[in-house]
Amino acid sequence: MKVGDMITNKTRYINRPSGTRQRFLIAEIRDKTVNGLSFKQLRAIRMPDGLKTRWCAVDGWEVISESR
Repeated sequence: MKVGDMITNKTRYINRPSGTRQRFLIAEIRDKTVNGLSFKQLRAIRMPDGLKTRWCAVDGWEVISESR
């Protein structure tokens, strides 16, 4: 994953009742260290309205289209 990729969340941001997932663009990625463990976090922007997500773990998202 890198800045500019189009992603969807695996569990949140699902449209009801159709069940389609909302699309986001990755705005920022950072490495976070907690209690000696390092992991990646991302912040994304929702495509239709520009909502910016909170920092969240990368493993909760999947890439649907990679940027160049």
